[in-house]
Amino acid sequence: MALPEILQEFDRLDKNSPQLPDQLTSLLYKKGLKDYISKSRDEDVLWLVEYLDRVRLSTALYLPSAQSA
Repeated sequence: MALPEILQEFDRLDKNSPQLPDQLTSLLYKKGLKDYISKSRDEDVLWLVEYLDRVRLSTALYLPSAQSA
């Protein structure tokens, strides 16, 4: 099943971009996301949680190497 448009916006982000944290914050505070989450299917919420967990891990690995450069 295809991802809803709002989740596709997350999936299209460049996970290697130094602006990723700002872009994620912008999407997380986007009007309508809170309402979407409360009304969405369990699998969509699970997808978002897993996505944010993967991004958190990759960002945590990226930040120390970027700071030492």
